[in-house]
Amino acid sequence: LLHVRSDVGWKDGYFAETQRIRKAHHEHNMNDKKEKQRSGTCYCEAVKVVVTGKPLSTSICHCSICQRLSGGPFGIQSLHRQSDVFVNTPQDELWSIQTSKNVTRYRCKDCGSPVYATLSGGK
Repeated sequence: LLHVRSDVGWKDGYFAETQRIRKAHHEHNMNDKKEKQRSGTCYCEAVKVVVTGKPLSTSICHCSICQRLSGGPFGIQSLHRQSDVFVNTPQDELWSIQTSKNVTRYRCKDCGSPVYATLSGGK
C-alpha cells in the first residue's frame, strides 16, 4: 500500500491519531463508479504524481511526527494501492527518510517537497 499526500499539510509518521474524513464524503465516493485521476507536482515541478481511482482510506493526523514534518498542526493523507499510483521519478532519485518502523517518506531532492510515503516497504 502506498500512503500519498493529498495536499498542503500532508502528515507523515504515526497514524495513531487519525480520523476518517466525513462519512458523507466517504459515502459519496463509494457511489461514484468512475475511475477518477488526480495529479500533482512538487514545488519545482520536477516530480509528478498521478493517482487513479478512489483511496482505500483518508485520514487526518495530529501526531508530533506529522506536525514536525509538515510544519503544521495536522496532516491530511490518503491511502492508495501501489498499482494505482504513478510517480515519474524513481525512488532512488528522491530523498527518503525512515520516520517509523513501517513508514518511509519520499521528497523531491531539488525542492524538498513531500511526494509520497510507503507503508511496510510499499506492501
